[in-house]
Amino acid sequence: LVDVSGVPELAAAPAFHPASGELSAGAAQTLEALRSALAAAAEAPLSDGRGGGPPWASEQRGGAAAPAAAALARHLGRVATTQVRAVGSWAGNLALAAAHPALPSDVAVLLVGVGASLTVIDRTGLRRGGGGGGLRTVSVSEYLSCGPRSAASLLIVALRLPLASAGGRAGS
Repeated sequence: LVDVSGVPELAAAPAFHPASGELSAGAAQTLEALRSALAAAAEAPLSDGRGGGPPWASEQRGGAAAPAAAALARHLGRVATTQVRAVGSWAGNLALAAAHPALPSDVAVLLVGVGASLTVIDRTGLRRGGGGGGLRTVSVSEYLSCGPRSAASLLIVALRLPLASAGGRAGS
């Protein structure tokens, strides 16, 4: 095992971005940290503090930011046990699902369902010294469907979760 908690890009704390309605999180963040951030996003004010808010803000009532955040937080709260969520990362769960496609993963289904995307780096290109090792964005669905061998060459760096556009897809 390798401790990646000290790599800033991987350790980036989950953060809700009201202007875009997205939540981002580094790959080393636990399932519980992601669940807590979603719960906080569900209660966040619609305004970004500069007099503006996300495009969907006018559709919301009661000050709840991102209509899907509360439902997603509830679902993540049902994944595994409290102890597992406190130490297991969301990216580790996806990597396991990619390596073993027959293994059911609620986290993978949830992230595919809301249209989440990943920032990844191709480790194969880095080892060869070639140009294929740059950061790129792929959907969670693309990552999971690229096959175990290809997924193993991709290092997940971060998650982008589009809460604003997921509202109609992530009901309770």
